[in-house]
Amino acid sequence: MTLTKQFDGIYVHDSRIKEICEIDAITFDCDGVLIDVMPTDKSVLGFSNKWYKDAEEYATSKKINNKPVRYRKDFTKFESNEKYIYINKLSKFFTKFKHINVKDFFEAPYFVYNENYFDLKFYLGPKAIKAYTLYNDKFLLNNPDDDKTLSKMQESIKFIYNYCKDKNINIKDYLTVKEGEYNVFLKHIKNRDVIIFILFAFSNFEKVIGSIDTEIKTMYSSNFSRLNYIRTKYYSSSKAKKIINNFKIFVEKQKV
Repeated sequence: MTLTKQFDGIYVHDSRIKEICEIDAITFDCDGVLIDVMPTDKSVLGFSNKWYKDAEEYATSKKINNKPVRYRKDFTKFESNEKYIYINKLSKFFTKFKHINVKDFFEAPYFVYNENYFDLKFYLGPKAIKAYTLYNDKFLLNNPDDDKTLSKMQESIKFIYNYCKDKNINIKDYLTVKEGEYNVFLKHIKNRDVIIFILFAFSNFEKVIGSIDTEIKTMYSSNFSRLNYIRTKYYSSSKAKKIINNFKIFVEKQKV
């Protein structure tokens, strides 16, 4: 399977299981046929859907792995395709585990395993879950200046900003905000909405993290036990440090 990012979002629509799940611009290369998993029936999407225009615009010939492919536009009898069962199961999987970043899930094996191709069936097995975990806990944290890590930092900043805006919270107070008994940023780290590097932008990070019981931190993420290593990676970085420091300046400028 080959992945390409063409636009910000598409939808999986499976009328058999009557559910729609939002995913982030994933296309499937099924034996040379590039499939963007979304309905093409305008009565389903509707012109008001913000993804429809982009989906139509990018439904053109492309090259994947140096092979010409075309986006699949006709889904007639697609349920009889041998790949349908895999897509159906993946759709249910992502619907159940909404915290999983779909784009990262499909890309992870290419950064973890020394292979050039993974078919759809691979993503239904335990090695795919392991790759997703290793990608987030090892590859990204070991390589702060990698483009993927830098992108994750930018996504984390947007997530924190939007969370604070939606909750009407001063962004300076983000680390001390609680949902129930525990600090909400712990959940955001666990769900991989936020990468731990970006927390160094908060001047009170060390104080807050030090005040939380070790067992609680470990319950949310084992990476908190590697904080000294992650801090060293942050200090020795160049591009990552610039992003974090710029965000820190932004946070500090916010009025109380």
